Amino acid sequence: MKHQIYMIDFVVLNDGFTIKDRNKYEKKVIKITKKYGMKIQQSYKLNKHMKGDLIGAIKLNIWILPNANVLKELSKDEDYLEMVAYRNEIHNMNAVTIYMAESETNLGQLKGENIFVDLVVMNDGYGNVERDVYEDKILPVAENYGMHLKNVFNIREYKMGMGPKNAIRLNIWEIEDPKKMKELGEDKHYIEHVPFRNKIHNMSALTLYLAEPI
Repeated sequence: MKHQIYMIDFVVLNDGFTIKDRNKYEKKVIKITKKYGMKIQQSYKLNKHMKGDLIGAIKLNIWILPNANVLKELSKDEDYLEMVAYRNEIHNMNAVTIYMAESETNLGQLKGENIFVDLVVMNDGYGNVERDVYEDKILPVAENYGMHLKNVFNIREYKMGMGPKNAIRLNIWEIEDPKKMKELGEDKHYIEHVPFRNKIHNMSALTLYLAEPI
């Protein structure tokens, strides 16, 4: 069975530009990407950076791609090439972070008011197997505090940017109340798993954002 390919796109702008400038650019570029079967499936405004090196991202787009070679085809498109100067003017191209991924669980665009974006980075020697074990332990506890894991993307390739090169997974959660995240952190059933969490995860590279759907 052929796996669906996704592009995870963390948008970072140059100083002086806003999400309105990005949306103007995006409106134009979507007309071009449509020719190649690319489309944005999910889009989130990143409101608060909580943790990690990927600072300054204002938006997260998750694109559906028809195949692995489509970005090369797009890069040669005459209409796209005409937009490159404008793209480089408004974006911090050293910081814009892109990953290629496959979806383990994908319910599409989330509608909840509060979204939690969790870019998972593991310590050397640990990977998806250990992360699955950890999630099995903490998901029931998180559910008690209104945190619901909806979309899981397994990252297959780092393409560019200042985000962690060895990120393995992007989790997107719906949360009922961000204030309850502090209560979760103090729950005794969560705390008992903290040593294992710290053992397997690179806690300094783990990247977290609070967001909202666009």
